[in-house]
Amino acid sequence: MANVKISAMSANLADVTATDEFGINKAGVSKKVTGAEVVNATLMAAAGGVMDTDFSSANSILLATTANTPVVHAIAASRLFGRKATGDAGSLTAAEVLVILGIEAGSTADQTNAEIKTAYEANADTNAFDDAEQSKLAGVAASANNYTHPNHSGDVTSVNDGAQTIAAGVVTLAKMANVATSRIFGRVTAATGVPEALTAAQVLTLLGVETAATADQTDAEIKTAYENNADTNEFSDAEQTKLSGIATSADVSIGKKTLFIEGDHFVPTTTAGASGIRSDEKPTNDIMARGMDFADGSTTKAQARFYLPKSYDAATITYRLIWLNGTSGNVRWAVRIRSLSDDQSLDSPLGTAVIQDLVAGSAVDDVNIGAESGALTIAGAGGEEYALLEVSREGGHANDTMSGTATLIGIVFLYNTNAGTDA
Repeated sequence: MANVKISAMSANLADVTATDEFGINKAGVSKKVTGAEVVNATLMAAAGGVMDTDFSSANSILLATTANTPVVHAIAASRLFGRKATGDAGSLTAAEVLVILGIEAGSTADQTNAEIKTAYEANADTNAFDDAEQSKLAGVAASANNYTHPNHSGDVTSVNDGAQTIAAGVVTLAKMANVATSRIFGRVTAATGVPEALTAAQVLTLLGVETAATADQTDAEIKTAYENNADTNEFSDAEQTKLSGIATSADVSIGKKTLFIEGDHFVPTTTAGASGIRSDEKPTNDIMARGMDFADGSTTKAQARFYLPKSYDAATITYRLIWLNGTSGNVRWAVRIRSLSDDQSLDSPLGTAVIQDLVAGSAVDDVNIGAESGALTIAGAGGEEYALLEVSREGGHANDTMSGTATLIGIVFLYNTNAGTDA
């Protein structure tokens, strides 16, 4: 036959004749083999070859479980060829193959969701976990149990275990948190928040009260504390009365004024007149004794004239007599006045007399300044008018005990004004 590769020959070598030759090269050594030698079973076996006749059984393979000694092994139906973890290679059952593959018996790759669900739930203690049950579980808090909390009643109440409400007026002081001594509940921290136990100092600051302030000071203590301030003086009742008698915006120059009339300005009246003007010099210092003399024993009179200032308020006045005594004892004096306006009769009655019993000095010609008299009303009084003044000594009165002559050396009138000037 022509040159043909062995791989191109038929599987059973039916096309090989005895005269065909084959060239074999092994490790550089060439050998020629005839067709008769190729198809000779004995020679092939000796050479380690395999002949068709070696496969006496169908569905078999050549297997060597010992080196250089292949043996034909038939493979039964529904078997695979392989080798388990132990033992020789051979025909394997389906169960043995599944063990090698790590697949359980009966496993499939084409189960539907429904089949898997059915197979899963067929297990003991393995139930369907539906959407409703999952939603229900989602609404249960972690670690929740099946306990139903009852509604609260009494001082603390709740409905359906909702928000708890403390009844009004049931929290006693004993149930409150403990607090240190000398504390008051309030809050000094800015903004609304938890009540705080405040110290006395914090409370005083909150109330705007100074530390150690007292509410039990007596009137006298308060008066003393007040007047201890600089430029802060007592405002007495008398001063208040005085102030109430002063008109608003009153001129400080308005008030009590004095008017002095010398004794030698007087003239004895024709009827029961005084003794007349005395004018003599005292021997030691050449001092002139000058005035109107009034004798003892009866009532004698003398008169003078003066002009009432425009600022005079036409109210009552007082007076003080200045006189010299002839001997010791008392002298009874009387003073009365009449005010005359323009075109008024000179022969008008005088006012009511104001009488004084004055004590004479201890020595002759002592100067006697009498006390301020009581209120004297000037008849027809008015400012800026002509006034008639009469002074008399009631020498025959029982209260007049001085036996000698009394000399009037002057009279001082004290009157109130209602204007700062006479302009």
